[in-house]
This record gives sequence, C-alpha cells and structure tokens, in this order.
Amino acid sequence: MKYVKIHRSAVLGAYIYLGIEMNILLIQSRNEEETAEIIKRIALYQQRKKYNLQTLSRPVSKIKNGNITQWQLFILQCFPHIGPKIAQRIIEKFQNLHNFCNASITELSRIEGLSEKKAAEIYQIINSSIGKSKKVDEGKYIVNYIRKEEKTEDDVTQ
Repeated sequence: MKYVKIHRSAVLGAYIYLGIEMNILLIQSRNEEETAEIIKRIALYQQRKKYNLQTLSRPVSKIKNGNITQWQLFILQCFPHIGPKIAQRIIEKFQNLHNFCNASITELSRIEGLSEKKAAEIYQIINSSIGKSKKVDEGKYIVNYIRKEEKTEDDVTQ
C-alpha cells in the first residue's frame, strides 16, 4: 500500500464538508473498546430519542435523614430549569415552598437564572389543573396565556 502525504487543512476541510454539507459524522476512536463504547452510547441515545425517554441527572436519589432545607432544595430541583444554584436562590428569596408556589411569573423571573419563559413554564406546572393542562413547551405563548388568566382572575375579584 502506498502512503500519500495530505496536508492537515485538507483533511479538516473534508471532515467539515462531510459533517456540514452531507450530514455525515466521522468519529475516531483509539481502539476496539472505545469503538464499542461509542456504538453503545449511540444506540442508547437513539433509543431515548425514539421512545422519548428523559434521563434525569438531578435529583439523583431521595434524601435520607435530611433536614427541611435539604428537602426543599430537593423538591425545587424537580422543576424544569432549576438546578442546585437556582434552587438555593429561590429558598433565599421566598423563604419556603409555599411562597414559591404562590409567586407570580414576574416574581419568579426576578430570580437570577430564570427567564420569563422559564418562569412561565414553572408557573404553569404549579397552577394548572391536573389533566387539563396545556402543552408545557409553548414558549412565549405560555406567558401570554397565563397573563390573560391572571387578568381575568383580577377582573373577577374586583
């Protein structure tokens, strides 16, 4: 077999062309074990995608013998877009879960790391009736929908 010298930029250009223009992904591995691991991870990813399975990275497991603050942080991290840092900020601002659950979208969006869109999604999860909820991923339309709901509730109470 004859080896030909090819410039590094030509190889990189070919990789980029295959990836972007032809949607062909080239994956290199060091050995057979790494190749097997890559194939396994691709298969798992495809299965999750096909069956719409979610992998939860947090919270990992229930707290055993935890104090109230640990339980509150655990519960908050079950909401979408809330990790450990944002959960801590919520506890600092609202002092308890009751105040958090009664907060408006505006109050929720004042928390560093929660945009109005994320706050609206959390608000909808907390305040929707079970079985009668709209799709959660409607983006900014959720904000408009909830604001309309809030206005009609204000009109009723006045």
